[in-house]
Amino acid sequence: MDIMIRYAPFALLCFGFCAQIFIRKKKYGFFSEHRKKIGIFFLFAGIACVACFYFISVFLQYHAWKNGAPPASFLVPPYRGIGYVYSYVFFRFLLYYVVSGIVAGIFFIILRYINRMRGGIFFESDELFYASLAVFLLGFQEWNYLWIWYGIAIFLITFVASLLNPRIRKGEDRFPMYFLWLPLAIIAIIISEMVRVF
Repeated sequence: MDIMIRYAPFALLCFGFCAQIFIRKKKYGFFSEHRKKIGIFFLFAGIACVACFYFISVFLQYHAWKNGAPPASFLVPPYRGIGYVYSYVFFRFLLYYVVSGIVAGIFFIILRYINRMRGGIFFESDELFYASLAVFLLGFQEWNYLWIWYGIAIFLITFVASLLNPRIRKGEDRFPMYFLWLPLAIIAIIISEMVRVF
C-alpha cells in the first residue's frame, strides 16, 4: 500500500508530462483543441487518486485494529465510533495533502490573476492546472513538504533564466515554463526518494 501511495502520484506526473508533449504537436488537432480540459482532467485525477488512497487507508486501518489484539481492538466500533479511524488516518495521511492542496489553490489563483493582468501572455490555457497538480501531489507526508523546495526551485530557475536572457530583462520576451512544472516535480520526487534510501 505504501508503495502505491508513494508512486501513483509520481506515475500521474510522468503521464501528465507525456500528455503535455503529445498535445503540443499540432497534428493532433482534437487533443490540441482540448488542452485546458485535459489539464483539468489531470488535476482532478490527482485529487481522486489521493481521495482513493485515503479511503483505502481508512479501510485497512479499521481492519488492522479490529483484527488486532487489545488495546488496538478497542479503537474501533463497538468501543469507539468509526470517526476516530477517519480522523486518525486524516491526521497521519490526508492532512499533508490538504495543506499542499490549499497552497496549490492559492498558487493557481495568484498565477491566474497575474496572467490576466498581463493579457494572458505568461501561461498557456492548461499550464496552471499542471502547476497546481505538481504542488498538490508533492504533499505526501514522507516527502517532508517537498512542495516548498519545489516552489523555491521554480522561482530560482525562472529568476536566473530571466537574468541570463537580455530580451526577458528588457520585457521583450518571457521565460516559457510550460515544460518546467511537471518535470521539476518528477525530479524533486526522485531526489527525495534517493535521499530517503541513503
